[in-house]
Amino acid sequence: MAKRKRSEAEPSKNGTNGKQARLDTNSSPRNAHHIQIVTGSYERMLHGITVTIPHDSLTPHLTKIPTISFTDSFLFNAHSSAIKCLAISPRPSPTAPKQQVLLATGSTDEKINLFHLSTRPPSGPVLPALGSKTQTNRHNRSLGTLHTHDSSITALHFASAGKLLSACGQNVIAVTNTRTFNTLAMLKAPIPKHMNRPTGDTSTASTLPAGVNDFAVHPCKKLMISVGRAERCMRLWNLITGRKAGVLAFEKDMLKQLGESTGRWGSGEGSRVLWSPAGDEFVVAFERSVCVFGMDCRPVAKVVPEPKTKICQVRFVDGVYESVLAVSTEDGRVLFYGVQKYVEEEGHDEGDDQKKGEQLPSCVLYGQLGGREAGVVGRIKDFQIVRLDSTSEKELLRPSLLVVTGSSDGVIRVWTLGLDEIGHDTDGLTSTFEKKKPEKSSTKPSGVVQIGHLLDSYETNSRITCLESFELLGSPEDESVNGKGGEEDDEEDDEEDDDSQEEESDEEE
Repeated sequence: MAKRKRSEAEPSKNGTNGKQARLDTNSSPRNAHHIQIVTGSYERMLHGITVTIPHDSLTPHLTKIPTISFTDSFLFNAHSSAIKCLAISPRPSPTAPKQQVLLATGSTDEKINLFHLSTRPPSGPVLPALGSKTQTNRHNRSLGTLHTHDSSITALHFASAGKLLSACGQNVIAVTNTRTFNTLAMLKAPIPKHMNRPTGDTSTASTLPAGVNDFAVHPCKKLMISVGRAERCMRLWNLITGRKAGVLAFEKDMLKQLGESTGRWGSGEGSRVLWSPAGDEFVVAFERSVCVFGMDCRPVAKVVPEPKTKICQVRFVDGVYESVLAVSTEDGRVLFYGVQKYVEEEGHDEGDDQKKGEQLPSCVLYGQLGGREAGVVGRIKDFQIVRLDSTSEKELLRPSLLVVTGSSDGVIRVWTLGLDEIGHDTDGLTSTFEKKKPEKSSTKPSGVVQIGHLLDSYETNSRITCLESFELLGSPEDESVNGKGGEEDDEEDDEEDDDSQEEESDEEE
């Protein structure tokens, strides 16, 4: 049976049949980009989708753009409750023998599941299934479940391939070794005191809002910042000693400038926190605004979307000279801001230096992707930005980005975006924003520039809560050793990689 399958898969000498030609077109990485998308949903579904994007789809001068294809990689109930967060480990080096990454999923059922995902395009046949296409990858497998916390998982992050940080609703951040499943450290924050509890409230402390909303690890892996529920502050952690380094409260004047409520019933808590790729600044996202902080933990600038709407996710664009922040909103937009470029405020006396120094400047808005103008009205719950350095064999294109967005209505959209559209000078010429920029900018522009182009969309039939994405590199033939593709070779590679990674972790410690 094995020989018969191998002979059927090989092309004939006289020619290839239509089925084999279709399989080669879908799986060949030489003429297309392959993107792996993983989504979690309220319906407990973990959905893996492989997107094949031909190089011609990214060529701007073509009048007819070829369509991209979506193929289901896996779809199953990963948890017994809603999936709240996902995390992907750092990509391995090109010389690593095993091209796999770790996927961690967190849910409200207090469990963390770990999976191995291959970083190479799948080489199996494409099978039709219920109106969609399915193409499984035999290198994707489950590793097990972590029972580290006693409450719902709120945030996950891989500090390295062997270190997973997880936060829960009990103000605890755990550091776990993903190879031995041992808990290395438990960082505990105090339960916030609720000073504005009404008279006669007899509820216990366990029923009051608490938990870590989000945390961010500095690129040097020695410092971490966390924000929690019912707390108008951020906490600094020393990852070397595993202890708290300090607590910085959000000033009322700063919250007032951001438009956040500071009254009796206002939360004023941070929902997201994120370090820039260079590590020289970080941002804290609130309900309807974002504040930019410097290394001295002082507010530098603000981001307030117009019209005002709730903020769902924030991401930095990696691989650019200047910091560019992407913000997804509840009304279906992804806004791109220049964190190190500010606009002039209106309605203030320029001669009053003291008053002008107290006012936070607003970051420059390069443009928006999506929105009502593009037919997107549902909230973008999560999104990822994938960098494509080489999008054409003939080098006809500038370096571009792929923006993968996941909406709460279950639609995944893939957008293409040029670096020159977000104020990045790619070839020494003036960027698109600088060409259209007036002499004096204001916080209330007459119109927002629409950037990016929608390639295609995919309906998942589930309410998306979180999303991860990365590019699949390499060749499908490289996954098998000497054409066998057996599990014994995979186990040997796993043992060698684990030994080498353990030696590297021991040296780092």
